[in-house]
Amino acid sequence: MKKYLLFLMGTIVFCYSLLATEPNWTLTTGIFSEYLARPGFDLYDKPVSQNEITASWHGLYGGIWSSSALEYSSTIKYGQEFQTYIGLKKPIGWITLDGNIRYDALKELSSDKDDLWMVDMRMDITKMSFIQPYIATRYFHPVSSEKPTSGWFVWFGARRIQDIGFGFPHCNRITLIVDGSVTHSDGVLSRDPGWVYSRFCLQMNIPVSKHLTISPQFTTQIPLDDQNKGHHPYTDGTDHFVGSITATLRF
Repeated sequence: MKKYLLFLMGTIVFCYSLLATEPNWTLTTGIFSEYLARPGFDLYDKPVSQNEITASWHGLYGGIWSSSALEYSSTIKYGQEFQTYIGLKKPIGWITLDGNIRYDALKELSSDKDDLWMVDMRMDITKMSFIQPYIATRYFHPVSSEKPTSGWFVWFGARRIQDIGFGFPHCNRITLIVDGSVTHSDGVLSRDPGWVYSRFCLQMNIPVSKHLTISPQFTTQIPLDDQNKGHHPYTDGTDHFVGSITATLRF
């Protein structure tokens, strides 16, 4: 708890320091049919609300993200989660590099038993016109000595952003984003080692004003192996289908 508060205070101070530079602010709120975490865990099998606020300036950014359960689940308890983060995103020639450090407080803020330090790195090849390949990694280290050892996940993927060709008056045009990836793990956090799952996302960004965008999304995740033979409730080796809608306000 103390480490989380220290990192949270540091993130707030970092974002506050950007006020002198007139940063860009992004507020996002969304509703998801279930909480499917980035490493592939089904952390909550009922609808959740996920909210985020980010301050950015010339590639530097910091923010707070949260997930809250909207409906009680009797089988999975991880409906509450908070993250604070700081990072840097920088285009360099044909690629864009993005890296950040996060403190993840899972389940209960009063205990650090399930908390994680996480480092995210991503590289996108942005200058390719038809499709944009990317590679991303997440390294995590447990805060509490009760958790397993450190570990990592790596994603190999590609996406295409397609201009639909029309939109609302005085707004940017509607875009369609198609994203596909496969994930490899070193076999920690109750995961079997090797290729873990494939994921396909279809998202439409609909600008409804100069500052507000509405984004419906559909995600399907298919295991690439019989993960844990169904012995772990969060890595059950089954297909998942998640629908969501988010609203993003930029100013």
